[in-house]
Amino acid sequence: MKKYYNTLNKEEKSKIKEIYRNEYKNSELKIRLLRLVIYAIIGYITSIVLYLDAFIGKESKILNITIATTLFIASTIFLSGSIILKQKTLNKIALKNKK
Repeated sequence: MKKYYNTLNKEEKSKIKEIYRNEYKNSELKIRLLRLVIYAIIGYITSIVLYLDAFIGKESKILNITIATTLFIASTIFLSGSIILKQKTLNKIALKNKK
């Protein structure tokens, strides 16, 4: 099912994003979304370091690869969850401000 926000044109989307910025300026939701993105970035960096250590280092390659893969998957889930939640919020605002 297509979201209503995705059917809007560029000008209407920018108006909805402006309403989102003003309405959720210092809200708990925006802080949590930012926290999820930061966790995802830290997870990606850590998993890259673990992959490099597994391929360059001499000990426990399988353990490092397993941990790095798990961390990479978790970071992807965090990032995609953050994007999905923001899209749901934008869609809710667009439906509320529908003409």
